[in-house]
Amino acid sequence: MLTEELLLDNGYKEWEVNKLFHPHASKFFQKRFKNEKGQTKYFISFYKYEHEDREDNYEVSLQFEKDRYVMNIQIFAIDEKMSLEEIEQEVYAIWYGLDCKYYDCEE
Repeated sequence: MLTEELLLDNGYKEWEVNKLFHPHASKFFQKRFKNEKGQTKYFISFYKYEHEDREDNYEVSLQFEKDRYVMNIQIFAIDEKMSLEEIEQEVYAIWYGLDCKYYDCEE
């Protein structure tokens, strides 16, 4: 199950939520993923949503670039049994499978 502590313990940093784009999110966590050369492949962003009548939940926000466009991908309704490692593997599979560009190749 995802928690703030799990994200922080696994290298995610907490940032201020941009309420313009995510008005109902209570917390925002992000981590940069690099290759062995230090080049940035992508970022994974988690948004936490708190609820009075049920358990808190998280959504994953991704932004990948192709040659002629940029895409936003949102992963939500995440099964509570899905581990952080499984989510990170899914994100890598999406990035790799869609043959997306590196976020930054100049490091």
